[in-house]
Amino acid sequence: MALIQCPDCASQVSDVAPSCPKCGRPIAPVPPAAVHVTTTAPGAPKKKGVSGLTTLVIFGLLGWFIYGMATSSSSSSSSSISTASDHGDGNTSAPKPIYATTANRLAAEYERNEVAADDAMKGKVVRVSGTIQAIDKDFMDNVVVNLATSNEFMPARMQMVDAEKSAAAHLSKGQTIDVECDQMSRVVGSPSGRNCRFVN
Repeated sequence: MALIQCPDCASQVSDVAPSCPKCGRPIAPVPPAAVHVTTTAPGAPKKKGVSGLTTLVIFGLLGWFIYGMATSSSSSSSSSISTASDHGDGNTSAPKPIYATTANRLAAEYERNEVAADDAMKGKVVRVSGTIQAIDKDFMDNVVVNLATSNEFMPARMQMVDAEKSAAAHLSKGQTIDVECDQMSRVVGSPSGRNCRFVN
């Protein structure tokens, strides 16, 4: 802020004063913010823009759609890879080694040392030979083939994959079979196989 001389009366006036206090001559220019320009004719309807909430909803739906497409594509890709692996197409990893045993030996190994037995079969397909003691179903309606061990109350329980239901229907007690299982563990004292298939 500085003092200037009024052009009309030569009085000292502040350069930001709107007018000379002595003679009333306008001094400071009217700030641009104070000027209001009307771009629309009076009485004309105002254009309604898109509200912030509407914009947020639109972008949210667009994001959800893109996420859904990406998830679906990823799922489809994994399914294709899995199918290729199942059928031996493309670059697949080497098949798992086979751990061959019998139902009696499997039960004895678990009885001797469960930790060592699990460690010996880790990462391997377990092939078990044995005599059928019973052909049952569990509470999930999965076919379970029980192979006899030295303890008749604790057979080796082999849970078969769904594709083996038809083959299981043609089995009978006392028959000797071989099964291969992807997983083996000990459940309530009995050897228990998961994802098992019959070996012809």
